[in-house]
Amino acid sequence: MSNSLIDKKENKFIKKSNVIVRAVTNECAGIMTQRLFNFAVMNTKNNIQNIDHIGFWLKDFCIYYNIAEKQLYDKVIHKKQDMTVIVKELENLTSLKFFVFIEKENKYGFVNAFLSGFNVDGYIKLKINRDLVTKYFVDLKKDYTNIYLPYTKDVTSKYSMRLYEYLRSYLYMNAKTKGTPTYVHEWRFEQIAKILNLSLNSSYFKIITKLKTRILEPVKKDLEKTDIIFTYELIKIGRKYSRIILNTHLDLEKFNAQNPELEKIPIKKENKEYANKSKLMANNFEKQKNKIIIEKPILSDKQLLNILNNIDAD
Repeated sequence: MSNSLIDKKENKFIKKSNVIVRAVTNECAGIMTQRLFNFAVMNTKNNIQNIDHIGFWLKDFCIYYNIAEKQLYDKVIHKKQDMTVIVKELENLTSLKFFVFIEKENKYGFVNAFLSGFNVDGYIKLKINRDLVTKYFVDLKKDYTNIYLPYTKDVTSKYSMRLYEYLRSYLYMNAKTKGTPTYVHEWRFEQIAKILNLSLNSSYFKIITKLKTRILEPVKKDLEKTDIIFTYELIKIGRKYSRIILNTHLDLEKFNAQNPELEKIPIKKENKEYANKSKLMANNFEKQKNKIIIEKPILSDKQLLNILNNIDAD
């Protein structure tokens, strides 16, 4: 085990292109699937030009995330078939697709990073989409998110993991910057529905208390375990809630604690007090609302419908 990848400090971090982090997906993957995805990325070689597969030991994955390995061999019913949890998760992993521009086809479409996956005596072997993995996870020079995986180990909700990476991609940190990175997103419900792969007609958007108690509050609690301080506000247009403001703030103390070799970020006294709080003060939030950065819509419903219709037509 001493030679295991999980023992190497440099493997606490993974890099993901912001194109992938912010891409619309064909489903909101479960928490276990997202963990497997990130662990696979962590085990991806720097030079994958001449290989078609990557792999890792399942026991290393379980140790890293403090999971009992035997639980992954429990039987479940998935897609009306009897299979083990790990087989189900590998199916989910290899069916997860991202909506990106496909250069070879000169058009947008859904593509997956991992084409197939097998568990061979406790060793996970994944066939990779080499072009996509190289472009979005290996050959990265700019416009990527550096994710510190230990902060995600205790995240419990699939929506928390999805939003953590998405929101974190906007909190750029320059090692010589003295300010505290913040970003405020104002989204229509259509936008958060696309990001979380939810139907706009689901009860989450019809019964606002359900959106808060089932998604937003668990996300807020989960993100307290990461290097993001997160608050939200639901906005009424007329008599109905139809927008959400997500206020994100990088916790500099947690950022500095990620790795002793990282250059420390100077923390002003007022920023230090601010970063130690689990929520932003109301008066500060009101001031920031006047300077909201309105994010460009990802895709309109009509655009996404046309894209999916074209895919079906092929």
